[in-house]
Amino acid sequence: MIDFFQNLFDTSDFPPRWYCGNWSDFLGWLHVVSDLAIWLAYFAIPAVLVALKQRYEGLLIGTRSIIWTADPKGEFVSPQKSWERYTGQSWSEHRYRGWLQAVHEADREHVQERWNESQRDGSLYHTTGRVWNDASRQYRYFDAEAVPILDGDGNIREWAGTFTDIHQERLAEIALAESEQRANEASRAKTEFLSNMSHEIRTPMTAVLGYTDILLEDETDLDRREHLTTIHSHGNFLLELINDILDLSKIEAGKLEILVEPFSLQELVEDVRRLMRVKAEAQGLSLLIRYDGEVPLLIQSDPKRVRQVLINLIGNAIKFTDYGSISLTVAYAADTNKLKFEVADSGIGISNQQKSRLFQAFSQGDGTITRDYGGTGLGLVISQRLVTMLGGKITVESTPGEGSRFQFTIQTGDVSQTPLVKPRKTIGCEIASQANLQIGNNSGMMNACTFLIVDDRRDIRFLTKHLLEKWNASVVEAVDGEDAIAKVNQRNASGRRFDLILLDMEMPKLDGYETAKRLRRSMLRHQSTR
Repeated sequence: MIDFFQNLFDTSDFPPRWYCGNWSDFLGWLHVVSDLAIWLAYFAIPAVLVALKQRYEGLLIGTRSIIWTADPKGEFVSPQKSWERYTGQSWSEHRYRGWLQAVHEADREHVQERWNESQRDGSLYHTTGRVWNDASRQYRYFDAEAVPILDGDGNIREWAGTFTDIHQERLAEIALAESEQRANEASRAKTEFLSNMSHEIRTPMTAVLGYTDILLEDETDLDRREHLTTIHSHGNFLLELINDILDLSKIEAGKLEILVEPFSLQELVEDVRRLMRVKAEAQGLSLLIRYDGEVPLLIQSDPKRVRQVLINLIGNAIKFTDYGSISLTVAYAADTNKLKFEVADSGIGISNQQKSRLFQAFSQGDGTITRDYGGTGLGLVISQRLVTMLGGKITVESTPGEGSRFQFTIQTGDVSQTPLVKPRKTIGCEIASQANLQIGNNSGMMNACTFLIVDDRRDIRFLTKHLLEKWNASVVEAVDGEDAIAKVNQRNASGRRFDLILLDMEMPKLDGYETAKRLRRSMLRHQSTR
């Protein structure tokens, strides 16, 4: 018997090891290894398996998800106890694909189609839907996921997945979506309300102011003229207040649009000067327009909103200036493609504390300003937001008792192909009496003109007709869009036409927009047949 050996033992996954010794030692070593294997088989391994089972069961208890397994075909081939407890389905009911019967009928097709897709391509399975819950006796929202477990050859051996109750989360999502929908509907209702208010409030105010003007034309009694002037003044204030509130509401609702178009900067500034000149002169103030260098002949912006900001700022300057002057300075920065406007006054000025509240809605410098000068404090808020929408910024510099300077910028758009012009550097303020049109001296200028007034309100038609007839114009009335189209067609058939058609935008039957479209088509047809 060989008492000593030297051999190489295969240790599989580990590097091979040499063992040297006599046979008796080797046989003793084998005996120890055999005892160790027996101990592992009967004691250690079962203990480990029990521990793993306890850990697995603890995870199942600790998670709110149902853990499930299925065969390669996606069918339950062994009882799923957690599924049975949740749905109330017995093993005979949920085996194979019987579990689909617990899914809500409306979700069943979608859940099965998604499961079939995963079976075909072995992809991750994920779906949501509603499934019957036996405890609550209702269908509850769930989220299901599964992954394929592959064998050594890459084939699907089984599926392991989770089923999670997400009912409360889904209900919260639905409630949030419904809340957002209600908010959007409320916003749309608010927008429609504001649109209606814009028409329904402004229209009667226009009538009030217009009829007051008519009464003032012929009133000679001083007391009555004073009363009518007071009505007119307060009516204008109310109309300005209404306009400000409606504009601010539209801005906050995101419904106010910026309509960019090419327009003449000089013409816009001149329009503003003519409009504000009368207010300035009424307070004994001069209004000066200055151009600091060359400016583009045309710019790309929203002329209506630029004009609105200028009127707000110049109007404020006039309101808070008792004596002195108001100036508007316009400058163009070619390097940034921006226009800079500066409105300066010699008024009461603004303290640092008051500046912090200037651009807050319904806020003025302090309570005394509201009492002494009136207003709502909305003008600057609206101006700031309009300037921002025009791509610029508004700032203020002021010293109490010395005056204020409001500066704002706007984008000019692409003016690379627009020539630069040098306007007259300073434009003064003419005397109002020299520039105002005198109706009596121009009363014959519309002798040959015929106007069509289209409005569903009799008072507005009367007011407009009265003003036009004072210029010796001929006036025809229409009560709505359909009536207007009939009168236009009738006049065209007689070989005549209206020189101007004044349309109310909001009328019953046909609004002003649709009426204008139909009238345009009718006129084109009439011209083509001539």
